[in-house]
Amino acid sequence: MRITAVSIKNFAGVRDVAFEPHQHGLLVIGGRNEAGKSSCLNAISYCLGGPKHAPADPIRHGEKRAEVQTILDGGDLIVERVAYWGKKKNKETGESEDVLKHKLEVKNADGFRLHSPQQRLNELIGERFLDPMAFMQSKPADQRGMLLACLGLQEELDKLDHERQTAYDDRRLKGRELTTAKGRLDAAGVAGPKPPEPPAAQDASALRRQLDEAHAVGRRKASAEEDLRTAATRESAAAREVERIEALLHEAKQTLEVRAVERFDRERAVEAITVPDTFGIEMALEGVDEANAAHNDAVAVLQDWQRQADHRQAMSQAAQAVEAEHNELSLKITSLDERKRKAIEGADLPVKGLSVTEDGVIYNGVPLSQAALSRRLRVSLAIAAALKPELRAIWCKDGQALDEQSLAEVERFANEKDLLVILERVGVSDAGALIVEEGVIS
Repeated sequence: MRITAVSIKNFAGVRDVAFEPHQHGLLVIGGRNEAGKSSCLNAISYCLGGPKHAPADPIRHGEKRAEVQTILDGGDLIVERVAYWGKKKNKETGESEDVLKHKLEVKNADGFRLHSPQQRLNELIGERFLDPMAFMQSKPADQRGMLLACLGLQEELDKLDHERQTAYDDRRLKGRELTTAKGRLDAAGVAGPKPPEPPAAQDASALRRQLDEAHAVGRRKASAEEDLRTAATRESAAAREVERIEALLHEAKQTLEVRAVERFDRERAVEAITVPDTFGIEMALEGVDEANAAHNDAVAVLQDWQRQADHRQAMSQAAQAVEAEHNELSLKITSLDERKRKAIEGADLPVKGLSVTEDGVIYNGVPLSQAALSRRLRVSLAIAAALKPELRAIWCKDGQALDEQSLAEVERFANEKDLLVILERVGVSDAGALIVEEGVIS
C-alpha cells in the first residue's frame, strides 16, 4: 500500500499544500523555519493515525476547519479527516462553548464508506508511527521506550513497573518493620529458667470455723456469767423486798425458791461448759496464712515469668510474620522482573539482530547508540518501515542533521526497500525538494 496523493488545507502551519509523491525513493520537503514543513508530516500522521497525532491546535489561525486527505494505492483507499470547531453545552453553566471536533471518512475505490474507519486503518497500517530521525537522535533509554511503545508493549511494561515499584515500597516498609521487630525481640533477651511450681495451697476454712465456734462458746459463757451476776443482783433485791413487804413474803419465797433452783441448774450448766483452747487453733491458722502467702508469692513469680515468655513468643511470631511478608514481596518482585524480561524477549522485534535491554536498544550485540551514524540511520529507517509492512512509506522530521552522504544513504535505503521516505529539513537548495513557503508549495 502506497501513498499516491496528499492534500492538506488549513492544518497548523499549512494553508494549502498538495503533492503526488513518486512510488519510492527520497522526497524532501524543504523550506525555512516556520514555513509549514513539519505540519505537512504531522498532517499525514493525523490523517492516518488519528487526533492523538495532531498538535494541540491543528486548525490554522483564523480558520474554522482543517482538512487532510491521503489517497492510497491510486484511489483504492481514500482517507479524509477533518478537524473543526463545534459547539458543546457546558453542563455547569448551561451555555454553549466552542470545542474541537474530528471527523474521519474512509472510502474504497467504488466510493463506499468503510464502517469503523479508524479500526480498519489500524488493521491496515497500524496506529503508531516511528520517526526514524527522532529515534536515531534519542538517548538509549528513550529509544527503548519509543520502540516498546510502537510494539504495543509499553503499557504492559508500565503496569509491571508500577506493580514492581509498589511491591518494592511495601518490601522496604516490611524491612523496617522486620528490623524493629527483631530489635524488640533481642531487647527482650532470653527467658530464664522456669521457676518451680508453687506448693499446694492449704484450706483454712475448717480451722476458721473451729475458731469461730470457740469464740461463740466463749461469748455464750460470758453472757451466761453476766446473767448470773444480774440474777444475784435481782436475788438481793428480792430479799430486801421480802423483808420490806411481809404481806408478799410467801409468794416472794416461792419465787425465790424457784429462781434459786433455776440459778442452781444454770450454775451447774455454766460450770459444765468447757471453752476450747484457741491458742492452738490460732497458731495453726497463722501457719496456714504463712503457707498461703508463700504460695501466692510463688504463683506471682510463675505468672510474671509466663507473661514474659508469652510476650517474647508474641514478638517472635510477629517478627516471623513480617519476615514471611518481606520474603513474599521479594519473590513477587523477582516474578515481575521475570515477566517483564519474558515480555521483552517475546516481542516480535521488527529488525533481525535487534534486541531490547533495560538500558536501551541493542543491534547485533552492540548498543545502537554506539554504532556508526550510517548504521544507526539504516537501522532506524528499517525499524520504522518494518513497523508498517503494509504501508510502503515512512516520514521523518529534522533532516537537517543529515549531511550529503547521509542523505544519499537514506535514498539508497528507500530504493533498495522499494519504499518512499518523506524527509523534512530546513533549506531550499535540495534538488527535487518540495519547498514550502508560508504554508503553500512555492
